[in-house]
Amino acid sequence: MPWDPERRQVWWNESAQRWVGNDVPDFKTDSHPKDHMGPFIMNPEGVGRIFGPLTAFADGPFPEHYEPIESPIQNPLHPNQSNNPVVKKLSTPADKFGTPEQGFTVICTTYRLTEQYHYWTKNNRVNAQLIPEPFVEIPVELADEMGIRGSEKIKVTSARGTYVAKAFVTRRIKPMTIDGKKVYQIGLPIHQGFRGITEDEGRNARTPANLLSPTVIDPNAFTPEFKGFLVKVEKA
Repeated sequence: MPWDPERRQVWWNESAQRWVGNDVPDFKTDSHPKDHMGPFIMNPEGVGRIFGPLTAFADGPFPEHYEPIESPIQNPLHPNQSNNPVVKKLSTPADKFGTPEQGFTVICTTYRLTEQYHYWTKNNRVNAQLIPEPFVEIPVELADEMGIRGSEKIKVTSARGTYVAKAFVTRRIKPMTIDGKKVYQIGLPIHQGFRGITEDEGRNARTPANLLSPTVIDPNAFTPEFKGFLVKVEKA
């Protein structure tokens, strides 16, 4: 039953023999409270796990923090093993990794925009008018430091490729202090880079955002490490 009856969202209705309320529980709605069925329905015990069976994970059995393959710092918890030793990497000539010592000191993350859905809506004229061309979101502090003004073209370079687009100077992304170091982060929407209305009109260089990102695969969920990698930023 809810810990605080005054703020309950779901509760057991004895006469109806089911869970009722303002939400739907993530388990059988007719399971009696005495059955102690929990919300983690993929686990037979019905509760979350801190300790995981070795057969379920490529790493473990305990959760651990690792830095991305490309990180501006060493892992503060254990610098001798900074990143996950069992991530999957490709071995083509394009699969290179950058380091701060090579000048890759800015963190880049990729994200989606409300006005676009992946790459498909770029062929819809209304969506193309809302976001007509690519941009790179950079913090005001980094723009001031480099003498970059909004809408000026900048070049973002990783160990794998280069992306040129207009700078979108914003206060939304702020400098971070990580392990005592000042670190900048920039944002790169993923939607541009494939054929669409604005590309056909010659406004877009058709460079995929993921040309910059590393192909590093999580060993359990097989999710690529596209949300945090290192780049250089300069005026185009």
